[in-house]
Order: sequence, then C-alpha cells, then structure tokens
Amino acid sequence: MSATVAWGAIALILERRIRRRAIESRPRLSDNEIFGQFYEQSGLAEDAVLHVWHEIASALHVDAGKIRPSDRMLQYRSKVFQPQSDLDSLDEWLCMLSRKSRLNPGKLDTIDDVVRFAVRCRQID
Repeated sequence: MSATVAWGAIALILERRIRRRAIESRPRLSDNEIFGQFYEQSGLAEDAVLHVWHEIASALHVDAGKIRPSDRMLQYRSKVFQPQSDLDSLDEWLCMLSRKSRLNPGKLDTIDDVVRFAVRCRQID
C-alpha cells in the first residue's frame, strides 16, 4: 500500500512540473499584448489591469508575460510553484480588497477572475 502512495505522490509532483514547464515554455507577452489581447474590450482601465496582473504574477513567482487569463488558480497552488507563505499573502491581499470594497469575491477560479475582482475593488477604493 505504501508503494502505491509513493508512486501517486511521485506522479503528482511530475504532473505539476510538467505544468510548470508548459507555462514557462509559452511565448512571453508584453504588457501591451496582454492588455490588447485579453482586456482591451473589457472596459477596465489599462493601468489598473496591468498593476493587478503584475501583483498576481509576483505573488505566484511567475513571469507576468507567461501567465494567461484562462490559467486556473489551482494549478499555481502547489509548492512546486511557490511557498505556501506567498499563497497566504495573495489570499490576504484578496481578503483585504474584499473587506475594503465590500465586494464578495465569489469563486476566483482563474487569473481572469482575480484580475477582474481586484480591479473592481480598486475602483471602489
């Protein structure tokens, strides 16, 4: 039984590393490309979007040009990506935004969900 658990843990670590490599192998987008491709028609302010985008990338220890709005937050919630303390910092930041703005974050499943929520909160603040 313990061999099965060990192989399962190894498979999980390998899967996370493969995901990390896939993200790192993406073409790097500039800030102009990120906003133009994903947010230009959103009605959100470019400076606010890019500020939040870089905050998220910094907290996740990922190059801002490599993340995409459709990336699921869950794929970054692994010690393969960053220490738990950084995840806690991101969660604390989102909770602080929620408290200050009195907005309910709902489900923040993707990078896009987090960007839109944080930008809305900053507009109220």
